[in-house]
Amino acid sequence: MFVPAMRLCNVCGNPNKKMVPILQLDLHGPRSEDEDNEVNRGITQADCYGFTLPQKTDDVLVACVLGSWKSGAASAATALVDFMNKQMEYYKAEIANIPLLPPSGDVQQHAQNLLKSLVKAQESGNSIIPSSQRVPQQPIENTSFEQLMMTVFSDNRTTGVSAVHAEPGVGKSTAAALALRNGMPDSSIGVLLQGDFQQSLRDFFRVADAAKAMQVSRVLFDLLQARGIRLQIVFDNSFDQGLQGQDTLLMGLTRSAFECGHHLLVVTQSEKAAQEVANLNGARSRAWGQNDARSYRWERMEARKYVQNNPLRSNEQTIDAVLNMTQVPDEIGGWRPVDVDEYLRTGRRPQAPQAGQGSQFKFRMAHMVVLRAK
Repeated sequence: MFVPAMRLCNVCGNPNKKMVPILQLDLHGPRSEDEDNEVNRGITQADCYGFTLPQKTDDVLVACVLGSWKSGAASAATALVDFMNKQMEYYKAEIANIPLLPPSGDVQQHAQNLLKSLVKAQESGNSIIPSSQRVPQQPIENTSFEQLMMTVFSDNRTTGVSAVHAEPGVGKSTAAALALRNGMPDSSIGVLLQGDFQQSLRDFFRVADAAKAMQVSRVLFDLLQARGIRLQIVFDNSFDQGLQGQDTLLMGLTRSAFECGHHLLVVTQSEKAAQEVANLNGARSRAWGQNDARSYRWERMEARKYVQNNPLRSNEQTIDAVLNMTQVPDEIGGWRPVDVDEYLRTGRRPQAPQAGQGSQFKFRMAHMVVLRAK
């Protein structure tokens, strides 16, 4: 059961604490005196945050979930945020200032201009991230999907294009950013491009027409290879709906990458899309060897750390209750951070994926009763 709180926090006045959910976790059965004290402590701690609380009952443990519930101690988290900001600033200073290549422009000179910025990035240990991307304040590191990404980045022999996939909501984008920070070899330059494929090509290759990126890539990839620099470009969430008629563009980049020792990596939530990439261009394209897409869900300890970033993180009973409510109820089990977020915001629990064509799964949520504070 979930009750929206209606008041502004009277402790700090933080507007982010408006309409914050108060999550009521039913803990039925007899409780010891210590457990009763724990319930009272939780309610008192909730009240001190300035929330409108439901009437206290004997079978309810109240957990406050702040609008900024993921924020907190920022060690590795700040490091990732700082990393992302640094790479975006580098892009703005060194690459975004390169004029767009006009339709009749000098491709060779344009590629030379890009080369200078990329060589500087490799020498200074920078990656290229053109656009702002959301990362959690406290990311969970060393997840199985991050390990997969690290394995891909450490492979210095694979060229052309590869595809990896996992379920929606397991933290693929964050894992890709962490792997870019933690696992890029010194001889490589990592590039993280997210969202619309053609816009990403325009941003990175500095072209007005995405089709021009193929011409620029042929020259640029050859120049980088001559300098002993390997380019690893990640296309994240660019092909979740499949290639959708963009085969020619991706194939052109793939051929240039294959011939010059560079690697393109497509990260997607769809096995069907990953297979489309694998079938794109013979030996130049492949689906990366990986486990069942569902196996990249989080383990209990990873999910526990994620939940611990809320104001009642010291209340182990509350954390265990949230974990029990958010485990995916199928033969694989495990947790997806998106399910935890959804449950903490709305009280909706995940249900087992429904089998579709091949290994595809459709997801639906079980709705819990929603009450409104008076």
